[in-house]
Amino acid sequence: MTSRAACFLVLALAAGCTSPRYVGSVGRDRTFVNRGYGFLVRLDHAGLSERFDALTADNLTAFPPRVRSALKESPVDLDGDGFLDPTETTRHLDPALRLVSRTSTAVLIDVAVQIVPKRSKATSFDAMIREEYRLRALGGVTPRGGSLTPAVRTGTVAPGFTSLTYEVPGEIVTAIEQPEFRAEEGLSRRQIVRVILRASKVTPALREEHQNVLDALILNRRGSFETTQEQW
Repeated sequence: MTSRAACFLVLALAAGCTSPRYVGSVGRDRTFVNRGYGFLVRLDHAGLSERFDALTADNLTAFPPRVRSALKESPVDLDGDGFLDPTETTRHLDPALRLVSRTSTAVLIDVAVQIVPKRSKATSFDAMIREEYRLRALGGVTPRGGSLTPAVRTGTVAPGFTSLTYEVPGEIVTAIEQPEFRAEEGLSRRQIVRVILRASKVTPALREEHQNVLDALILNRRGSFETTQEQW
């Protein structure tokens, strides 16, 4: 990632103050910003906004109930200690961002964030995602020779985060690790961001759309600074 792109990310996170930290919003430049999780998606990249609608807290009722994100007011493990404390109650969307195809509501692309509890610190990102794939695609059976490669592909997402991608029927999943994300109160936590495309059938064109979202995604190494109202 270039220094110019890095500056763009910092400015976008700083400017995206019109919604609660973990709800996110789309700015006038068609960039979706989530300040709490520290990511943005450039919705105009490769014409994404021409083919997909972004679900936000403001437009959820415009979509059928079966495809709506869930707007919640509930605890989120903000400090990654593995426990949900009432003081961690925050308004958030689950998934953090959902894109719905304008031609078929059966085609969805989600950006979902998992805060990994500290008790899983010893489990490597590679082992975690390969086990996830083994359980989902292979029913827990390890293939002959014990290798899941090339079924799980390695890549990077800006600005240089490691990603792992796998496919199961009807889905493409890319997981990206943020091992030392600086969150509220200056605390450090481990996050895994997943970009998940769901469709009745995954086609080459949909694989390209999944890649377009990955290319449009920029992750920060910390959330934006809290406002006075947002501090614990």
